[in-house]
Amino acid sequence: MNTVFNLRLPLDLRNKIEHEAKNNNTSMNQYLLYIITKTVSYNDALHRINHYFKNTKSNNWKNAFDKI
Repeated sequence: MNTVFNLRLPLDLRNKIEHEAKNNNTSMNQYLLYIITKTVSYNDALHRINHYFKNTKSNNWKNAFDKI
């Protein structure tokens, strides 16, 4: 099921998104969907990793992950 979501953007940000979408040969809608999906997936992975390593004494994994 698709959902329509109206989003108010400052003109400068809209122009930057439009430029990035054109550089990636895609529509603004597809580009924004890609960025949102990538961000949500990253945050979900970080949450899962934090949960998995919560009892680990070393934070080396987090320092390495933050650099990615």
